[in-house]
Amino acid sequence: MQPATPVQDPSAGPARLLTWTALILLILSLPLLFNLMGRLDAEAHVRTAVDQLSTQVAQAEARRDQLKARLDYVTSEAYVERRARVEYRLVRRGEIAVVPPSVQNAAPPRAIWLDATPPQPAR
Repeated sequence: MQPATPVQDPSAGPARLLTWTALILLILSLPLLFNLMGRLDAEAHVRTAVDQLSTQVAQAEARRDQLKARLDYVTSEAYVERRARVEYRLVRRGEIAVVPPSVQNAAPPRAIWLDATPPQPAR
């Protein structure tokens, strides 16, 4: 008796070839997949950094606007006159400075309206 030869299915050849081809393509695509994932992670980090820098730029621009407004005020005539009158107690030519006698030797004025207790009479 002769040994039995295995019977091959005629459609098994192309299916097997397709399976091996798919497996090889899957193995070859793994490095590409890892590369794509690394790039997506790097893009997320870059977006986070861009958001942080955008916030810092907005804060710096707001600070610049505040400083510019302060510079405009400090270089104005109103500021110079206020500082000369209040801090240095200067008067314009032709004006008369009136200083009450009780204040001449007193300490510089302070915010009296912030004091909660009324002044006590002298005994």
